[in-house]
Parts: sequence; C-alpha cells; structure tokens
Amino acid sequence: MNRWRLGEVSASARRRYGSGVAGVIFQPQQFNPAVSRRSPFAADFLCPQDAAAWRLAI
Repeated sequence: MNRWRLGEVSASARRRYGSGVAGVIFQPQQFNPAVSRRSPFAADFLCPQDAAAWRLAI
C-alpha cells in the first residue's frame, strides 16, 4: 500500500513502482505467490469468484 500511495502523488514513484494496486502487485519479482500457477491462491487472486469479497479487498 505504501508503494501505491507513493505512486498516487509522485510521477517518479509511479514509474518505479507501477500505477495503482495492480501495477504494484504485478511488477516483476513482486508478490510471486499471488501470480504463480503453483500457488493455491493464484486462481482466487487472478480470477476471483466472490464479487463481494473482491470489492471488499479493493
């Protein structure tokens, strides 16, 4: 969240960390368990089934 907040107020931080929450999460070498095909959480993260829970997470 710190990187996301920095990106919201600083153009240089946005270039370095990505834009928005998804931009930060999907940066190379960041949060690999969330996007690894071997992770049991990847399907829920990439293709959430529970819309209410996803809105809450956002």
